[in-house]
Amino acid sequence: MPKGAPRFRPNNNTGQGVTPRRKSTERGYDGHWRKLRKAYLTEHPWCQCDECQEGKLRLRAATVVHHRIEIAQRPDLRLSWDNLQSMSKPCHDRHTGREHGFEHLPP
Repeated sequence: MPKGAPRFRPNNNTGQGVTPRRKSTERGYDGHWRKLRKAYLTEHPWCQCDECQEGKLRLRAATVVHHRIEIAQRPDLRLSWDNLQSMSKPCHDRHTGREHGFEHLPP
């Protein structure tokens, strides 16, 4: 009997499939970021997404700090307090999915 759903496993020998993700420190999430993230979540413990703020969703505890303008677009704003937004994990996943073209995600 199967133990779970089949998983996609790219064939790395052919060069097809998913490109390996760079390490978090290479993407800008170093010790300075972790310290800032902790301070921001302490100061902003509730989800600041539009749906939660407008009352469309039940207000949730924030566990993720989102960059309003992505690091890839503006690396100079990586540690800028004004570029941050606290979010719950489900809200952040939904927001990121919409930004990257997955509009079918429910609120």
